[in-house]
Amino acid sequence: MKCLIAFLVTVLLAYSSSAQVRISETSAPKAEPHVAVNPTNPNHIVVVAITKINFARIGAYRTTNGGVNWIGSDDIVQQVNVDAGDPVVAFDGAGNVYVLYQVRTQGKLYLLESMDGGVTWEPAMTVFTGDPDRPWMAIDESPNAAGFYDIFVAVTSFEGSQVSDIVLTRSTDGGASFFAATLSAVGNNQGSYVAIGPDNDVFVAWAELSSVNAVTQIKVRRSTDRGVTFSGALILCTS
Repeated sequence: MKCLIAFLVTVLLAYSSSAQVRISETSAPKAEPHVAVNPTNPNHIVVVAITKINFARIGAYRTTNGGVNWIGSDDIVQQVNVDAGDPVVAFDGAGNVYVLYQVRTQGKLYLLESMDGGVTWEPAMTVFTGDPDRPWMAIDESPNAAGFYDIFVAVTSFEGSQVSDIVLTRSTDGGASFFAATLSAVGNNQGSYVAIGPDNDVFVAWAELSSVNAVTQIKVRRSTDRGVTFSGALILCTS
């Protein structure tokens, strides 16, 4: 679904202003925006989106004054001549910002980290390799025993015709390494979403399909040990 990033930011800031705010002055077409707010500074907001510059790239735009002024780049992808997509942005509890994106032609998910609020970006880290689609990311706002903020990425992993798994990858060392676990039974599972509760519980939800576009069940699994183990799948609804 394509929409103006300016409209997304307008909705976010509707409590304080009814005027639209442009966050990028370039003419590059943009799509699939996502926004995150720094938990340590609510005036610090980062928006990411697909930008079309010959190839599909990932743009990142930031404000430190609550949306009044914006600055950023239409291309933070470090690989050249590749199409990137499905960007997701999140902050950790220390205010570091992370951008997740996929390169389908490489079969990989990449993670970028910025320790200066989105001004510069560290070298890309590989999160997942296979046949990924529609990733989502959540980062714990409280540190683990080693002092890192756990990073969770849920993604659809295509395994063949009408067969796709929901995989959760977890990093406990700031993205230096990731551990993957399959959370769904064999079948056509898509559209995963990961979220973290106030007690560090991790929730992963997804749709189980009977055919390509027919949802039969929405399922969720819960972890009470920061993603080490998960309960059995709970069926939320059936259609």
